[in-house]
Amino acid sequence: MDNEVNEGECILESVVYYVDPKSPGSLGFLGGKERIRIPVLSAHSSFEAFKRHIIEHAGLKTEAEKRGLRPCIDLKLCRLVKTQEGSKAYSINTQAQWDAERPLFVSSAVLQVNVLKKEVAFAKESPITKITVANGNDASLSQSNISREVKGRRKPGGSRKRSAANLDDDDLVKRLKKGENVTRSERQVKMMEDLNQGTCTLS
Repeated sequence: MDNEVNEGECILESVVYYVDPKSPGSLGFLGGKERIRIPVLSAHSSFEAFKRHIIEHAGLKTEAEKRGLRPCIDLKLCRLVKTQEGSKAYSINTQAQWDAERPLFVSSAVLQVNVLKKEVAFAKESPITKITVANGNDASLSQSNISREVKGRRKPGGSRKRSAANLDDDDLVKRLKKGENVTRSERQVKMMEDLNQGTCTLS
């Protein structure tokens, strides 16, 4: 971190990348990177509060929309350090990691912010949030693609007979919860495409 500006405040050097969700493996970016300075206060000791602060301070939702990501976004953070062996990236995904990494930001370290498109799809009565996470190991962002799918709470169901389509959807959700690789049926793929385009009506 740079020198203190006000009591309890530091300025953090940061670089922002907007990840292209359509690129193979999410290795590409939309437009060039941005360099910004982020003031960090004692109130930002909460990891979630810090991420909200970055989004608001840097106007990331507005810029993401300009670049075709829509304002519904998520952030992937890491601390970048240049060493004799090259650049190293230390991921910050949890409160514990933020607590450990925050004191280590010095003038030679940079906060890397990857802006990701958050997609929300719905199986019947089962909302699923899908976030494509890009994890970089150096400044050029050598990335792997991680998909996290979180199933919402299912509404109490009746005793009506389940259709074959509903059983297929239930099986898909169960396998996603276990972290297994899945292959969606042509119907499920078409439903997700329609939902993302806003042309599908849920019954």
